[in-house]
Order: sequence, then structure tokens, then C-alpha cells
Amino acid sequence: MSSELESLRQRISELEGRNNVLEEKNAKLKAEKTKLEQEFRSQIGKLEARNAELLKQLMEGNTKRDVENAELKSKVGEVESRLAIVEQGSFVMNGQPQNDKEAKLEEMISAVNTPVMDQCDQTFLEDKETDSFLDEVHKKKVSDEIRQRSRDKKLQAQESLSIPPEEKRLTQLISEASAINALPVDQKPLDSKCKKKKGVDKLKQELFVSGV
Repeated sequence: MSSELESLRQRISELEGRNNVLEEKNAKLKAEKTKLEQEFRSQIGKLEARNAELLKQLMEGNTKRDVENAELKSKVGEVESRLAIVEQGSFVMNGQPQNDKEAKLEEMISAVNTPVMDQCDQTFLEDKETDSFLDEVHKKKVSDEIRQRSRDKKLQAQESLSIPPEEKRLTQLISEASAINALPVDQKPLDSKCKKKKGVDKLKQELFVSGV
């Protein structure tokens, strides 16, 4: 009997030990569950706040776009109204301009064009005068060159007339003698001395005749 009681006590102790282990595990699981629930709720809160912010920005953007569209429509309407007024007041029955602003604009354009045209005419006249002056200078230069050439030709003719024939002949003979002397010995003609002597004799004769 006592052995059975001892066995039961031992069995109860084992069960209590297991129960304690299970309770500890259960406590840990509950703590983890609580932690996960808190994190999940925190994430949900953040997502909800983010969604609310995005929704707010979207609504603000839509409102701003609606306002801009309304302003653009208003401006387009004003422009169309002004354009219609301008088209109605631009011409009368005879086709003449009636709008004072357009008339003033034409006067301003005319006032600007007048000095511009005057300046263009003045520039054209100045260019024309410059071209005429350059033509005159060129003509004078050409005329001076022609005159100078004529003078040079006259001087050459006078100089050639003023030189006596004897001097011309003497100069020619001297040139021929110099040319012969300049040749090498083997290339000189055999009768060069004779020709030279005859030339000198002829020169003396011509000088004697001219002196008489």
C-alpha cells in the first residue's frame, strides 16, 4: 500500500513538473503574442496615418487644380470677350479702322519708320558720294600714271637723240670686245685679234671723219 502511494506521489510530482514547464511556455507564448499584437497595431496605425496624409494631399491637389482650371476658364472667357470687342470695333461700314488704339499704333509705327527711312536715305547718299570720290581718285591715279609713262618715253627718246652716232658705235664696239675677252682662250675665234684691230681702225676712221 505504501509503495502505491509512493508511486502516485512520484507521478504527481512529474505531472506538476510538466505542468510548470507548460505554464512557462504558455507565458512566453502569451508575451510573444502580446508583442506581435502591439507591433501589428503600430504598423496599422502608421499605415492609416500615411493613407490619411496621402488622401489629404490628393484632395488638396484636386482642389488646387480645380481652382486653376476655374481661373484659366475665366481668363479664356475674358480674352474671348476682348477679342470679340476688338473684332466688332476694328472696322466700320466703309472698312476704315475705328479703334483708337489701332490708330495710335499706326501713328507710332509711322513715326518710327520716318526717321528710319531718312537715315537709310542719308546712308545711301553718303555711300554714293564715297563711291564717286573713289572713282575720281582712281581716274586721277590712272591719268597720272599715263602721263608719267609718256614723260618717260619722251625722255628716253630725247636721250637717244642727244647721243652722237659715234658714241653709240663706240659703245657697241666696246661691248663686243668685252664679250670676246670674256670667253675662254680655247673658245675665242682665231681671227678675233684681226676683227678687233679692224674694229679699232674703223672707229678711228669714223672719229676722224666726224672731226673733219
